[in-house]
Amino acid sequence: MSVDFDFHIHTVFSDGSMSFEEVLTALRNAGLSKCGITDHFETGLPHSVAVSEAHYMDLFNRFKEKARKSGIEVLLGGETGLGPDCLMLPAKVPPFDFLIASVHRVNWRHKSESDYWREYRTYIERGIEKGGFQVLGHVEGYPS
Repeated sequence: MSVDFDFHIHTVFSDGSMSFEEVLTALRNAGLSKCGITDHFETGLPHSVAVSEAHYMDLFNRFKEKARKSGIEVLLGGETGLGPDCLMLPAKVPPFDFLIASVHRVNWRHKSESDYWREYRTYIERGIEKGGFQVLGHVEGYPS
């Protein structure tokens, strides 16, 4: 089996460690032909993208063009949270090609482990019912 793509990449604009340029170098070195940049866009999350949409899209589009010239297809994804009221998207977000919804935060204080997982599953079930995303992330759990 060969790996041809990575559709869950965070950059320095959220909780990743690489710039767009460094991501491009890593993609070339890995021989990947497709990727999805999925920085966090989530209300109340400290490592959510904090720059303006215009600035982010300008840098992303430059990266996308350089990647295209290297034979790499790039999609703009985003990752947001699922919470009690479902998607935790900010009011203004870029035009995503796809959206990952993940439970990143469950109030675990004063909860048993079974109550924690019950709440976690409830957020996922409500999110699936309401929709608005294409990919479910962290179904296995996420340390809050």
